[in-house]
Parts: sequence; C-alpha cells; structure tokens
Amino acid sequence: MEAAVVAALGFRRALRAFGFARRNARGVMRFGGAMLMIVGILQVSEVWTYLTGLLRYWVAGLQPTL
Repeated sequence: MEAAVVAALGFRRALRAFGFARRNARGVMRFGGAMLMIVGILQVSEVWTYLTGLLRYWVAGLQPTL
C-alpha cells in the first residue's frame, strides 16, 4: 500500500514537470538547440576534448589518455 502512495506522488510530480516543459515548449527547444550549437562549436575547436579530459582527471583522478 505504501509503495502505491509513493508511486502516485512521484507520478504527480512528474506530470507537473512535464506540464512545465509542455507550457514552455518553445523556450525548451531553443535552449536545447543553443546547447547543441555550443557543444558542436566546442567539439570542432577541440575545447570539448580538453574539458572532458579535465573532468575525467578531476572525477576519477586519472591522467587523460592521448
């Protein structure tokens, strides 16, 4: 019984989140498109490789492979 209540509350929260995305669909799409363009520019300029190497080193403590 308790699991059903938790699932219902989670479902209600998910509906609210999707409702926000539905109401603001144009802004969400523009934000996603801008992020894709930024990541693409970073990949072409090879800055993305450098940043992911730093992140890998910071998170895992490993040296980036060359």
